[in-house]
Amino acid sequence: MEHAGRRLFGLQFHPEVVHTEHGTEIYRTFVFDVCGCLRGLGSARRVTQVVADIRRVAGDRKVFFLISGGVDSTVAFSLCARALGPERVLGLYVDTGFMPRATPRPCSI
Repeated sequence: MEHAGRRLFGLQFHPEVVHTEHGTEIYRTFVFDVCGCLRGLGSARRVTQVVADIRRVAGDRKVFFLISGGVDSTVAFSLCARALGPERVLGLYVDTGFMPRATPRPCSI
């Protein structure tokens, strides 16, 4: 969807999946042409910026997260925990029933 006059744009599918034809082009166009992001802003620099923004907005408050297990809520929780520390961030996993059920496997770290 698009409302160019109000600069509102949206996608109703997941262009990041490998079987989406032109998915990378869709993202590239959105990020650089529509949003006006600059090329060369590496992910490490972006993470540093987001962590600083979280600290500024949160101030001295504590944060409570409901985590669905999807990428968005998990990354948001992780960045918040990195910015504020585990003593100020509490996350609660909410089983929405939409996550795939996988057989737990032992892993070594």
